[in-house]
Amino acid sequence: MHEECLAIARKQFQEHDVLEDAKESKAKLEQMETNIGIMRISLNDNNNANMANITTLLDEKVNEAGRVYYEELEKIACYQYIKDMAAAKRNALKEANAFFAQSTEGLDKHWVNEKRPALQIEFDKQHKQFLKENQMHKPSTEHTMSILFTKSVQKYQELMGQAIEQSSENVKYEHVHRKAFEQALQVFDSSPIGADTAYKATKRKCLEDELIKQLCNYQKK
Repeated sequence: MHEECLAIARKQFQEHDVLEDAKESKAKLEQMETNIGIMRISLNDNNNANMANITTLLDEKVNEAGRVYYEELEKIACYQYIKDMAAAKRNALKEANAFFAQSTEGLDKHWVNEKRPALQIEFDKQHKQFLKENQMHKPSTEHTMSILFTKSVQKYQELMGQAIEQSSENVKYEHVHRKAFEQALQVFDSSPIGADTAYKATKRKCLEDELIKQLCNYQKK
């Protein structure tokens, strides 16, 4: 690129050269070439400085996007164990990528795209760190979920027992069951433990199965 520009400058100099003295003309041409060389060095220095600044800025944005990714996972987990990470990961990636795109909007897309591999590495690093902490929450979350599960079953048994005591010999188990079933699930759903997680949804299905089993036991008595 520099050689092409220099060739154009030489051609224009020769076309507009009005000096009759060949030595003086040659000296002017050499001076022009020297000045162009100095300008090239200056431009290269400026470009290198700008490049370093852009690289530093992009590195900062990569790190910040990684923090956004981790914080989104924390927000979803709310200090509780997440068994199914797929949905949480999708949401965290969406928010982190949106942050990175917005924060680098005014920068050259070529250099932004050059940082994409580094961005993915940062996400992977933050994800591994979160998985370690997530495992630490597993015992306590499973314990509290087990307590909630038992509490919900006990609510069902309490309501079924009361209804049976108040009824005649011909107990309409299906009718009593529906009301007790709904209230037991309400106890489970209203608790913030594991809220909006696939883990709680799985436990809820187990609770429903257990309540159906409880109904069968009542009907056999």
